[in-house]
Amino acid sequence: MDLSRTEAVLVELGAGSRSALREVIWRTGIRRIVQMNEIPSPKSEEFLNADVIVIGADGPGPESLSLIRQIRQSASTANPFAFVFATHFEPTREAISGALEAGVDMILGKPLSTAVLHQRMGVHLAAPRKWMVSSSYIGPERPAGPGSGTGTRLAAPHLLQMKAAGARVEDIRAAVESTKAQVVQQRKLHLAYQTAFVVARAEVAPTDPAALAELKQLRPMIRELLPQIEDPDRRFGAQVAADELLARLSHLWSGEANAMSYGPAVALAAQVFCLAVGRGQVHRAVTEIRAAAKMLHGR
Repeated sequence: MDLSRTEAVLVELGAGSRSALREVIWRTGIRRIVQMNEIPSPKSEEFLNADVIVIGADGPGPESLSLIRQIRQSASTANPFAFVFATHFEPTREAISGALEAGVDMILGKPLSTAVLHQRMGVHLAAPRKWMVSSSYIGPERPAGPGSGTGTRLAAPHLLQMKAAGARVEDIRAAVESTKAQVVQQRKLHLAYQTAFVVARAEVAPTDPAALAELKQLRPMIRELLPQIEDPDRRFGAQVAADELLARLSHLWSGEANAMSYGPAVALAAQVFCLAVGRGQVHRAVTEIRAAAKMLHGR
């Protein structure tokens, strides 16, 4: 496995661990290694041509997981398709779950050996790069857990394979940008649909804890969705409808979840959906989304 053209970024706050991990990466045959001793922005130019990112995830605070999530999910990130390995001295079940939800490819224990890293990279080099996009996750597809289930599956650029095959840098960048555009579009569709679906689900099952828990995620979903609507008129219309929707649902956050009818809220959420995806016929969208919510609850 020739990794001489592979570029790696190492993010490790501890000087001792950073030095040891750099040596491990070097011994795999990777010669271009950028080292960082603080959590960088996902827009950092150092990530632009990175094929492999190794992140120390056992430091205090959520900064490392936040970085991984931003690398995968931010529309302006330099390269969301790099292979991301999170390293951890004693990964707990909670740490593993958090890293997988953020979109890592694999969690590796410390101290990390060259043989283990080389073997894991070899596994990834041989496999196709499959990507999953949903309203709650963007990252490598998996057979179970985060990255499985309902969502849009895409063929992502396999940076290791492209580099090993001698692909030109400009061709790699073109593949990355083309797939990023697909991811952004699919993410918008999923966020728009989920915005309407969670309100319809709460209408169908207003006392279901799972339905109410999803409804409480509505505000951050709308906050992410609105800037992705390209047309300014539709974006403005969606903003107005979303503001009224959140105002109607404000009772939820004040502990009065059973005090209203969800009907007007479902119509407003469907309006946000239609404006976001450029679709007309709001009434038809309401009918379809309500039917999906009832199907989920066997009604």
